[in-house]
Amino acid sequence: VNGQIIFAANTMLQCPLNTVDPLVNSGCSWARAGTNARNNNSFDMGWIDIDSDPATFDSSSAQLLLPGTGHVLFAGLYWTGVQKKGDTISGANGYKGVPQNAPDANAIGNIKLQIPGASGYTAITASQVDTAQIASGGGYTAFADVTTLVNAAGDGTYTVADLQTGTGGNTDAGWTIVVAYSDTTEPLRNLSVFDGLKVVSASNFVDIPLSGFKTPGSGTVKTTLGVVAAEGDAGVSGDYLALNDQRLTDAVHPADNTENSTIATRGVQVTTKTPDYRNQLGYDASLFQADGYLTNNATTAMFRAKTNGETYAPQAITFATELYSPNVTLTKTATTGQDFPGAVVTYTITATNNGSGDATNVQLHDPLPAGVTYDSGPVITSGFGNAVYDQATNTVVARLGDGASHTAGGTLRSRESASITYDVTIDGAVALGATIANVATLGFVSTDLGLPITTVAESDIVVRYPDPGIDKTVTSASGQHYTYNLAVTNYGSVGTTGLVTVNDAIGTGGSIDTASGTGWSCAAGGTAFPCTRSDSLAAGATYPPIVVTTTYAGGSTITNSASLTHGSGSEPTDAASPALLNDDVTASSGTSPLATLAISKVALNDTISLGDTAEFKIQVNNTGPDTATNVVVSDVLAAGLQLESVTSTQGACTTAPSGSQTTISCALGPLEKAYAAFITVKARPDATLLGQQVPNTATVNSDISTPVSD
Repeated sequence: VNGQIIFAANTMLQCPLNTVDPLVNSGCSWARAGTNARNNNSFDMGWIDIDSDPATFDSSSAQLLLPGTGHVLFAGLYWTGVQKKGDTISGANGYKGVPQNAPDANAIGNIKLQIPGASGYTAITASQVDTAQIASGGGYTAFADVTTLVNAAGDGTYTVADLQTGTGGNTDAGWTIVVAYSDTTEPLRNLSVFDGLKVVSASNFVDIPLSGFKTPGSGTVKTTLGVVAAEGDAGVSGDYLALNDQRLTDAVHPADNTENSTIATRGVQVTTKTPDYRNQLGYDASLFQADGYLTNNATTAMFRAKTNGETYAPQAITFATELYSPNVTLTKTATTGQDFPGAVVTYTITATNNGSGDATNVQLHDPLPAGVTYDSGPVITSGFGNAVYDQATNTVVARLGDGASHTAGGTLRSRESASITYDVTIDGAVALGATIANVATLGFVSTDLGLPITTVAESDIVVRYPDPGIDKTVTSASGQHYTYNLAVTNYGSVGTTGLVTVNDAIGTGGSIDTASGTGWSCAAGGTAFPCTRSDSLAAGATYPPIVVTTTYAGGSTITNSASLTHGSGSEPTDAASPALLNDDVTASSGTSPLATLAISKVALNDTISLGDTAEFKIQVNNTGPDTATNVVVSDVLAAGLQLESVTSTQGACTTAPSGSQTTISCALGPLEKAYAAFITVKARPDATLLGQQVPNTATVNSDISTPVSD
C-alpha cells in the first residue's frame, strides 16, 4: 500500500526529584535530561500523572503526527508494566524509597485512552495480554485494536491513563500507539506489524522472518524498522537489533546498545510528548532508518533481537520497505467554483504509473455520492481505456490502459497514464456547507508480486451559496399603532447577487402607514407592499432594517407577515432547499386594544344672573373592554364666558385663549374599564350674553377609541 508506519509513545514511570538525598535528586535530573546513563534500578520509580484528574493514578501523553492526506489502516495500542512493587532504594540522609504494588494487578488488561478533542477518557480492554519475568516486579504486555478511534480522531495529542504498574527500583512502564496509514503521496510499501511478548536475554534471542515483498531492482532499498520494548537500559550495553545481520544504529542508538530507553524517529529524539524525558528509564519505542540493509530484488529478510548482557522485552516490531512494483497514483479534481446547487461539475480522474513495473487489469470505480446527479460522460481524455456510466449502481466505471475492453482492465506501463472526465449536477436541495465527498477507487495487479493493489483518490466539494433570510421584530406599540423592523441577513457563505425583494402583508383590520429603510426602494400602502434592493450583501452581514409603521383597528388581530421572494440574491430556488426555510416570518401581538368612551356634560345652573358664576360638570365613562390610554377631554367655552376655574378628578387641565373663546384641554391619562372621571368648569358670563341661551359641547378621545361629544 502507499503509506507508512508511525508511533506515538511515552513512558509512565519517572525517577524522583525531591528526596532527602541530593545525589538521587541530581542523578534523576540528569537522567531526565539524558546527560547521564542511569538506569531504573537506581531510582525509586514513581507514577507519572499529568492530567490533574483525581480519578486516575497515572497518565502521560504524546502527539500522533498523521499527515493530512493519510488514512488510518491500523492502529494498535500497546502497553507494558509490572504487576508488583519493585526494589526498595536507599540513599544518604536516611533516604528510603517506598515501592508500591500496581493498584489492581487483576486489571492489567484495562487502560484509559483520551483521543484528541475529547473531554474524557474511553475505557480500553486488551484483546491480548502476555506475562513474563521482565523486571523484579514481574512483567506483562497488552494490546488493543484502536483503529476506529484513531481513524475518527486523526492526528493530535493522545493521553493514556490508569496503566497498571508497580513502582520502586527496577520497574518500568510505558505505552505506544502504532499506526499504519495509507497516503497516495507515499511510495508503495510493504507494511507489517508483528506483536507478542518476547524476552531477550543472553540465552534467548528473537528472530522474525520477513517476506511477502520484492524490493526495487536498482537503487537504494529504503526501509524503516520499528521496535517497542521494555527494560532496555541506557547504562547497560550489549543489546542490539539487526536486519539481515546488519545492526541498527543511528545518532541516538549505539550499535551495541540499541535498546537504551529512547523514544525516537530515524535518529531524532521525539519531543512531542508530556512529559518529555530523554531517558525513559526502562522503555523504548523507536523507528530506525535501515536504508540499504536489503538488497535489490530481495523477497525475504531476517530481523533479529539479541543481547550479550542485559535483558529486554520486545512487544511490537514494525517493518516498512519500498516495493518493486507499479506505483500507480490516482488524482481526482473537480471544477473550481462550481460549488452551488444547480452547478455542473466536471470531475477529472487520472491514473499514473510512477513505478518500475507494469500494472495490469487496471479498473476504476467511482460511485456518485449523495448530493449530485449524473449529467454526462465519462470520456477518456488521455491514454487508453473504456469508460461507462452504470445507471443501475450510479457508478462511473473505467477500464484503463493498453488493451482495456468493456469487461477487463488494460495495462499501464511505467510512466504511462490515463484520464477520464465526466459531469454531474449538484442537487438543488443540498444544504449549505454540506461536503460532497467523491471517492474513486483504482484496482490493479502487480505482475511482479502477483498481488492485487488498490489506491483511492477523493475530491471534496463544500457547497456554498448566498442564503438571505428575514427576521421581524415589534419595536414599539402605542395604542393601536405598531412599528416593525424587518432585517435581512445573509446566512450563506458567499455574497448575494441580483435583486432582493421583501414583501410585507398585515392582517385584516390593519393598514400600513409607512415603510422605508436606507438603501431600500419601497412601495407602501394598504395592507401589503414590496421593498427591493440589488446591492450585494456579504456573507454574515445584515442590510439596514426596513421600518414599517401600521395601525390596527380596535379588536382586530395583530399579525404581520414578511417574506423574501424565493431566489432573492441568487439563493437556491428548489422547493426542498433548506435555504428557503428562513424566507418567511410572522410577528403576532395579540389583539388591538379597544375602549368605548362616553361623555356627558350638564349645567348645574339653569339660569344665572349677570355677575353670578355658571358651573358645568363633565363626566367621562369607559365601558371597555380595555383600559383607555391617553384620554383627553376638550371643551371650548363660548364667547362671553370668562373662565374662572377648571378641576379634574384625575390628570391635569390646561386652558388657552382661542379668539373670543377659551379652549380647555384635560389630559386624564389612562381610564380603566367601568371607571369614570369628572371635570368641573366654572365661568362668569358678561353683558353680551344677557337673555341668551349659551350652548357648550365637550369631546373625549383616547389612543384606542373614537371621539364622542356631548
